[in-house]
Parts: sequence; structure tokens; C-alpha cells
Amino acid sequence: MSLFKRKVISASFTSLFSMFCWFFVYAQNKAFGLDAYGYFITATLISTLVIFLYGIPISSTVDTLTQKFRYPELGSFFLHILAGLPTFVFPPMSYLGSFFSTVFWLIDRGVEKVFNKSKKGLK
Repeated sequence: MSLFKRKVISASFTSLFSMFCWFFVYAQNKAFGLDAYGYFITATLISTLVIFLYGIPISSTVDTLTQKFRYPELGSFFLHILAGLPTFVFPPMSYLGSFFSTVFWLIDRGVEKVFNKSKKGLK
């Protein structure tokens, strides 16, 4: 499986996960009243755009750079957390940038292992 295809699959699952997180933050909180669904939709759209337009290229670059590290998984993990820090620019998502980048990394590793296992089974 190509790196780009794996990253798109990982970004899709991460976007779904972020959608559920935003649902519980906004839709379940009565303090937002009727505006909660507007906040939920806005936060979900922004998260998805950031994950696809920022997360995929950064994650692909990080994985390519860390291939030559002594411990590529550990280096990739810390660089993914570091890459999530610039999202502090967006106030509603500021504290979750590194969290979602860690989730992206975990899902990506899971997708990689699943497809590597299925590829070995096909040979």
C-alpha cells in the first residue's frame, strides 16, 4: 500500500474520531444551547480540513524523515506531537492539536500493521 493511500485512510479515521470528540464537547454540553450544533459542525469541518490539508503532508514528511533514525517509531511519535503544536493558533482546537496528532499517529500505525499483515498473508 502506498504511503499516501495509508495516510488518507488514517486521516479519515482520525476525522471520524474528532467528529465524535466534538460531538461530546458541544452537542452534549447544555451551556451552548441551540448554537451547539453550529459549533459542532464548524469544529468538525475545521478539524477535518486541518487533518487532511496539514496532517497528511506533515505526517508523510515525518515518516520519511524518521526512516533513518535509530528508533523510527519513537522519533515519529514525538515529531507528530510537535507537529500538532501549531494548531494553538485556532482557539477552540488549541488544546487538542497534539492530542489529535497523537491519535492520527496511533491510527496510522494500526493501519500500517493491518495492511502489512494482510500483505504477508497474500504472499
